[in-house]
Amino acid sequence: MTVNAVMQRTGPVSMVLLVKSVKQHRTKNGEMMAFAAAMDETGSLDLAFMPNTYRKYVNILKKGIIVFIRGEKDFRSSVKVNEIVLLKG
Repeated sequence: MTVNAVMQRTGPVSMVLLVKSVKQHRTKNGEMMAFAAAMDETGSLDLAFMPNTYRKYVNILKKGIIVFIRGEKDFRSSVKVNEIVLLKG
């Protein structure tokens, strides 16, 4: 699935992306999470890594990696990530 196709829908998604940037954030409960900007050849979108998911992938989540992601697209232009697989980086 491409970014362009994902932007037209909501619900479950899976795609290959290049991570452009990662910003850590602390929740109100003091847990760490992250937001990332990612892209493919058709466009860019935002990824949200909630605390449980962020803890699983904190060691590989960095700028410049290529990943396969599975997640949920909401009504905005962001995807809540459930799983990533590092492809290159």
